Amino acid sequence: MIFSAVIQCLAVLLLVDMVINIQMSRKIQKAVRENLKRRQEKNEEVTVIDWKYNKLS
Repeated sequence: MIFSAVIQCLAVLLLVDMVINIQMSRKIQKAVRENLKRRQEKNEEVTVIDWKYNKLS
């Protein structure tokens, strides 16, 4: 009985953690896209990493 409750609690915590990670990754992708747009508007150098992040999102 106690073991089952512990497993359920861990499952809920894992689910919450996954949701938080998804939200954070969306915020990061949005920030990267905005940063890339700003750099392109200013004609600043765009790095390969910026380009890859933009392709992934």
